[in-house]
Amino acid sequence: MAHGTRVELRAGAFEFAADEPMSVGGTGTAPNPVQMALAALGSCQAITYRYWAEELGLHLDGVTVTVEADFDTG
Repeated sequence: MAHGTRVELRAGAFEFAADEPMSVGGTGTAPNPVQMALAALGSCQAITYRYWAEELGLHLDGVTVTVEADFDTG
């Protein structure tokens, strides 16, 4: 069982956690939900780029997506 703001999550066969930073009462032991949402958006973009590059016969050495946001943590 998680304590405080930390939560244990399951998506299919995968298990992971979310937490809040210490500055807002969390333990800072996992990404916060906003960070996870941003990572989901960035990974969706990277997967889409790689998919379409392959479909169009384009060679990619790699894909890097940087997602930034401004949000108030307290």
